[in-house]
Amino acid sequence: MPRPLKFDKETVIKQAMEILWRDGYEASSVKAMSEALGMTRSSYYNAFGSREDLFKAAMMAYFYDGPYARLFDDVPEGVSALLLMTRSVLSMCDRLIELSEGRGCLMVNSLAELGGEQTELSAFLKDMVTQGTERIETLLKLAVAMGELPDNTDTHAKALALQSLMFGMCVLSKNLDDNDALRRSVKESLAGLSVYRDE
Repeated sequence: MPRPLKFDKETVIKQAMEILWRDGYEASSVKAMSEALGMTRSSYYNAFGSREDLFKAAMMAYFYDGPYARLFDDVPEGVSALLLMTRSVLSMCDRLIELSEGRGCLMVNSLAELGGEQTELSAFLKDMVTQGTERIETLLKLAVAMGELPDNTDTHAKALALQSLMFGMCVLSKNLDDNDALRRSVKESLAGLSVYRDE
């Protein structure tokens, strides 16, 4: 019978998230991660199962606490869908600069490291990206319904273009600590995609 856990699992998952964000997946072996977390390998396996399971848990923590948190929430009644789009993307700029400490985005970093492989983790990341595209497209469809975008808007293509913009923001933030410059560049890109609305 497994021993009861002597640590807060949620706290340790967030610590693991920070380690993965800093070092990447391949450098975060079970040995390296368990040592960094101050636990034995048996405790690691007892608490999290496999290395892949801890990665998934850390990624979900990032998704709900990192720069993507609350991105593209439901539109409050009477609020422009494109204004919410603009606010959400600019808020992500702020959080990237505030939280990443030059590390960029954990999800984009992980995609670059693992995305091309045919593995359980690449499929997991692909599903997260797909969910993100769908959230953006839902908001764009609402903008069409509200008359903010033309009826013939290719919402899927525009959603992918916006997602590409956000991925690019993540990479740029690794080398740019000037939040104002990042925000200005993003506003230009949003305007080019015809979705920018003045805050």
